[in-house]
Amino acid sequence: MCVLTPYLLSAQDYIVKYNGDIIECEITSVTNQTVSFKYPKENIENTISLSNIKVVELSSGRKIQGIPRVYVRGEFDWESVNIVNDDSYSEGLEFVDEIRETSTDVMLGQFGSSGKQQLEVLEEVQKTAAKYGCHLIVIVNGISGSSGVKSWASASLVAKAYRYKDVPEVYPMRIIAKQQDLKDLFCNEYLFKSMLPSYQYEFLRDFCRTMKHAIKECDSIEVLDSLKFSSQVAAIMEYVDGGELSIDHKDVVVRECNNLVKIYNSKLDKLNKKNH
Repeated sequence: MCVLTPYLLSAQDYIVKYNGDIIECEITSVTNQTVSFKYPKENIENTISLSNIKVVELSSGRKIQGIPRVYVRGEFDWESVNIVNDDSYSEGLEFVDEIRETSTDVMLGQFGSSGKQQLEVLEEVQKTAAKYGCHLIVIVNGISGSSGVKSWASASLVAKAYRYKDVPEVYPMRIIAKQQDLKDLFCNEYLFKSMLPSYQYEFLRDFCRTMKHAIKECDSIEVLDSLKFSSQVAAIMEYVDGGELSIDHKDVVVRECNNLVKIYNSKLDKLNKKNH
């Protein structure tokens, strides 16, 4: 006996999403990244990313598969992170963070190549994205490198990290990753102080911005408390006061910290009202 699913009983197009939703519609066009459609008895055209679609069932019986999903659960899945140059691949995804990585090797004796550093920095970007639970990175500024006679061989890369909107985030992956980075760095005082001041600044600035995202994601006082906000900000300010940052960089980090305090107090106030 042939059993048909409910959404195949009528001569209609259907979009089956990864989250289980089924859209009854008329498909108007399909590209490599999106599907355009109209709801019944409507003339307005809508567009949905293929990254959110499991399958499209056409009234003719033909099926169009969506983009297969890649689930990244942590840094150990870094090799599953896709790298693209076209921002259209991020259609329908959630922007998580902008990742900046720089790799600098030891002093070269004669002639050197930055090829090794380029591979290293690309791998670091993938690992950082994986920590955040992101499966896609879009390169903003391509890998740039330098090498020469008795010089440092280096490479740098800026990329945007994206994840699926409808996949629950393991609490909160971004801040856990950054907290670990901060802990490792502050426990190794020599390592932190040996970094160029510009790198110290980028690290502290990015940490503040990541903490901001994490605070906004907290849905309970317990989760908010687990961020150890006060001690984190105190540690940052201690390094700002005693470090070698330029006056302008110090001002930026201080502003970020002050902004953090406002966001934290606002979130704490909202959660306290929610509990009463």
